[in-house]
Amino acid sequence: MEKKFYQTKLFTTLIISIVALISICFIFGVVVTVGVLKNSTKVEKDISKIPTITISGSADVYTKPDIALVAFSVITSSSNVSEAMNQNTSKMNSIINYIESQGVEEKDIKTTNFNLYPVYAYAHDTGKRTLSGYEVSQSLQIKIRDLSKIGGIISGATDRGANEMSDLQFIVDNDDNLKAQAREKAILDAQNKAKVLADQLGVKLGKIVSFNENLATPTPIYRSSVKLMESSDSEEIPNIQTGENKISATVSITYEIN
Repeated sequence: MEKKFYQTKLFTTLIISIVALISICFIFGVVVTVGVLKNSTKVEKDISKIPTITISGSADVYTKPDIALVAFSVITSSSNVSEAMNQNTSKMNSIINYIESQGVEEKDIKTTNFNLYPVYAYAHDTGKRTLSGYEVSQSLQIKIRDLSKIGGIISGATDRGANEMSDLQFIVDNDDNLKAQAREKAILDAQNKAKVLADQLGVKLGKIVSFNENLATPTPIYRSSVKLMESSDSEEIPNIQTGENKISATVSITYEIN
């Protein structure tokens, strides 16, 4: 009897020990899990709230253009479509031959427009329209690389039948180096501003976390079309001033701050 009591007591003690061990492991696991979750949440929160400042910088680079673009048009009207075509073609061919004689290469002469329109006359009393003739127009865009010849080419084209000129503009043929210069100056401008601001705020600049840039090359364009006089045979040559072109760069830099 005494032996049986001893075995029962031993078995009960063993069961209690096992239950206690399981409880301890469960509690420890919960504590560890909560700790991991808290640490994880804290890391994400810190990353999302890194203090930063964003600074913009800008710079302009000026240069003289090396190419002129100009558009010439020949507009011819006649009661006969064949006559209008022939007259317009004759004048345009004469203009092209002259431009090529001034050293403008074939690759720099481009036809941008060719149109043939019927022209109608309207009777105010009856409201009827009657075909009265045809109008033919052809336009060329010329790229002039020798800027000293701009005035002469304009005058020569006018003398040979060009009766409209438009879109005179001056560009830089290869402006990659100028864009790089403008970008470099804009970045330096932003960096200097960032240092001054950091000193004023009492913080230190960290690594760059983002960068954006915007490059612009505004080109002076004379948009208005000019109706030219018919073959003036004048010795006066227009004096065309090219001025300077501006290349602008704007950058935006975001820094971490400590």
